[in-house]
Amino acid sequence: MKKKPDLLTDQRGAIMLSGVVMAAFLIAAMWFVVGVGDAIFFKVRAQESADHVAYSSAVVHARGMNFVSALNAIMYAITAVHIVMGILHDLFKILAPIADLCAANPFTAAVCVPIAAFLHVAIQVLDVARPMYAKTAVAIGLPAAATAQTIAAKGYPAYAAAAGAEIGRDYGKTAFAVSASLREEVGSGRNDGKRQRGHEQSLKLGLPVVAQKMKTLCEIFAGGDGASSLIPASAKNGQQDLGKEQDRARKEIPRLMEQRRDILDELRRAKGARRAELERELAKKDEEIKKSIELSQKPDARRAGDGLGSAITQRYCPEPTWDDENGPKALFEGTKNGAPILQTWGFTTGPGYVDRTGRIVAVGTQRPDRHDVGSPKTPTYYAQAELFFDCDQEWKHEDCNGDEKLYDKSMYAMNWRARLVRVDPNVLRSSVGGLVTPTILSAIDRKDATYSDAFIEDTVLRPRGKTLPKGGLVLH
Repeated sequence: MKKKPDLLTDQRGAIMLSGVVMAAFLIAAMWFVVGVGDAIFFKVRAQESADHVAYSSAVVHARGMNFVSALNAIMYAITAVHIVMGILHDLFKILAPIADLCAANPFTAAVCVPIAAFLHVAIQVLDVARPMYAKTAVAIGLPAAATAQTIAAKGYPAYAAAAGAEIGRDYGKTAFAVSASLREEVGSGRNDGKRQRGHEQSLKLGLPVVAQKMKTLCEIFAGGDGASSLIPASAKNGQQDLGKEQDRARKEIPRLMEQRRDILDELRRAKGARRAELERELAKKDEEIKKSIELSQKPDARRAGDGLGSAITQRYCPEPTWDDENGPKALFEGTKNGAPILQTWGFTTGPGYVDRTGRIVAVGTQRPDRHDVGSPKTPTYYAQAELFFDCDQEWKHEDCNGDEKLYDKSMYAMNWRARLVRVDPNVLRSSVGGLVTPTILSAIDRKDATYSDAFIEDTVLRPRGKTLPKGGLVLH
């Protein structure tokens, strides 16, 4: 008969006992990791919803700017055709009598008769086409396009806010998007404070644009790329070089004056040969200053085509249509890449994180509230995006917005884009502070780089009587 094992000395099953204990700890640890993972996923998902709202709002704004820019380009093309037709009409009228005289000469008749016939037919066609074009494309098309711009500039910000709310619903949250485009602002309608752009005081139309006079289109053609095409390239290059010399002369005058003062100070103390040398240097410096002043006071060589441009505007844009205040759109004062007026913000709020790994039913005790997890908090998540004009150069470079002296190149190119950026509470407060509640602003001010740590600690660790290790958990 088999002997019974001695419970005191028998070691069989000892590992199983420790394994059961360790398995319990392992299950608890796995459950804890699940809770941390759920909290992290909730935070990432909630922040993703705010990012999506802000970015979508910026995308809608960029589409609006591209739409306005496209209509600007169409309006410019209509104006260019109108002016070119007028120039050709006048030119043919000048050449027609000359061609008639040439055709009357028996020696040149073979060549000049077809030319004269062509010129007379072209004049007849333009006599009919020009008035018809002015009554349709100019008198109807331009105001219609300008009105569509105004409606778009006012409507796209509201559309962006509605799109943000719709995205929030997709995430199961309450969301809203705000931007400076939702505020009415009055400004000079010029970026550098030096140029007049149709209005002394202009109302921002929603999107960061203002209306110019319709005649601005003629001025852009006459004083910009259109009229400059009538000037030979060699002459334009010479004008540009001379204009740069004038700029350098204006910058050099203060430095030359400072050098002249230094020479005078030394001259008062100098004697003998040194004094004679300083007198010669002073005479040379005075001559340099005189030449620089004369060069700087001349009209800017780069604006040499202004006389031609003014004549073109007066000749071919006299109709009342061109005096309409609601014309092409220009950028609002201070608008450039990175400006606060181009920023959008997205906010989402909704049910806070619920720890599904905790005890749902508390054990009956004398203090049941000790196990009451309470209602989840309702946190607010936020993000910032911006619309920008996509170019590889500085804002005032010719390949970007240009020098802005006549018009904004960015408003005639459909190259507006959107991107997410780091949140700047100061920009939010200054741009749309009146549209956001003080509670949200103060919450944003309080949140810093350790926000994720606090979130995990409040929702996962503290209910279990634990805290974060020293140094925290960096989740960004």
